[in-house]
Amino acid sequence: MKKTISREALKSASLEYNDVSGDFNWIKKRRGPIKVGQKAGSINHAGYVVIKIDQMKFMAHVLVWFLKTGEWPTLDIDHINGIKTDNRFQNLRHVTRSVNLQNQRKAHPNNHTGLIGVNKKGPKRFLALIQIDGIQKSVGTFENAIDAHNAYIEAKRKGHPGNTL
Repeated sequence: MKKTISREALKSASLEYNDVSGDFNWIKKRRGPIKVGQKAGSINHAGYVVIKIDQMKFMAHVLVWFLKTGEWPTLDIDHINGIKTDNRFQNLRHVTRSVNLQNQRKAHPNNHTGLIGVNKKGPKRFLALIQIDGIQKSVGTFENAIDAHNAYIEAKRKGHPGNTL
């Protein structure tokens, strides 16, 4: 079961949302070292802002969506520009998990080229691969990694209509 909070509890949590910065700030003195006006939350291991309210931790982008729409999200809340700490409402969208996963911007750590969608095939050969509808497809083989990556991005824009790359 997903943890939720009521709008009343969120509004009375001594927090104020700044539409321009996308940050939550504390508006009342709280226990400990927290000061009025201080930015609320901390960055978790995955790079997202997390805010603790009533002994429960909430992702800031989910709280923004709830605050602005009045609806608890049933899908993923995606950061359109890929910056996990940019919680301005205009940078957020309610999307399926598969659309959200289309916005991967970094290659996996075990990728030796460091470029998403590109694998080293030989001394001077690079293979661009993309997965569309669960099927891996070759975009082509290239003499350099940059050309392979550019071909991958072009294929991604055509084959993944929800991506923001």
